[in-house]
Amino acid sequence: MMARESFSSKEEIDTGLASASRIKIIVALAKDPEKWQSLYYLVKELSNDKNQIKRNLSELARIGWIEIACFASFLMNTAFYLFVVFG
Repeated sequence: MMARESFSSKEEIDTGLASASRIKIIVALAKDPEKWQSLYYLVKELSNDKNQIKRNLSELARIGWIEIACFASFLMNTAFYLFVVFG
């Protein structure tokens, strides 16, 4: 989990709503706020570039609007990144 930085309300809102992509990510995650979503779900849902989504997710995590957790599967040698919107 990333540590939340200190922002003024205006800076936080400006960062969180800086692009249409970030708003779409928030909407996609808010569809089912009780369920953690994966990066692959967001790529499929938004039809965007994975790297662009990752950059936007890191900005949203930096201001504390979402939480990022990594779960590794040693059997399959993969890692899953899951995201949730704070309520």
